[in-house]
Amino acid sequence: GSGVSWGFQFGATNDWDAIATWGSSNYQAGCSDTSGNAWALTTSGGQRLRKWTPGGAAPGSWAITCNSAGSHGNDLCYDSDNDLILGLSCGNGVTGSGMNGAIYTSGGVTKTNLTLAGSGLAQMESDLPFGTSIVYDRFNGCFWYYCGDGTSRVYKMVLSGSTLTITLPTLTGATIPNRVSAHGRMILLDDYKTLVFMPSGTKNLYAMRIA
Repeated sequence: GSGVSWGFQFGATNDWDAIATWGSSNYQAGCSDTSGNAWALTTSGGQRLRKWTPGGAAPGSWAITCNSAGSHGNDLCYDSDNDLILGLSCGNGVTGSGMNGAIYTSGGVTKTNLTLAGSGLAQMESDLPFGTSIVYDRFNGCFWYYCGDGTSRVYKMVLSGSTLTITLPTLTGATIPNRVSAHGRMILLDDYKTLVFMPSGTKNLYAMRIA
């Protein structure tokens, strides 16, 4: 939020942004794309998708690409195969209930609300997941969703048009410990075709093969 600096400028300065120059419009955690751009939603004044473009030697800059009403909040995930951004949240991403989803296409300009379906949807809604992680799996053409808020469930999600089908795969082996917030605690290691989970800084890492 305002007064907190989280931005880092690569280039001539290689230093953190000045205090209060990042987050003044209540950016939520977002994602990056394959061109080095960062994407984030704002939580005030409706719903704005903002794009941060690297500036090289000069400071980068934020610009609004989509301004639309709606309750969808974080999290965001970039789909590199289809050049789109998936947004999925419980409630408004911070409080509330019910799952809300949307995709952003055409360089973040066009927002399409999603119809959520699948055998895992009811359980996901019951989980009330806040502070989650989403990654895109280019090997299987799907998204993986790692819950927080007291669960360790991992959902598989397939996008077809404007429908996101959610399932809850049966996992074998070690059980990932429950945690309150899972945001940023799942990554995909492409070279190993493996998802890696870090429940906390004091727990073991957990790995799951996806191909």
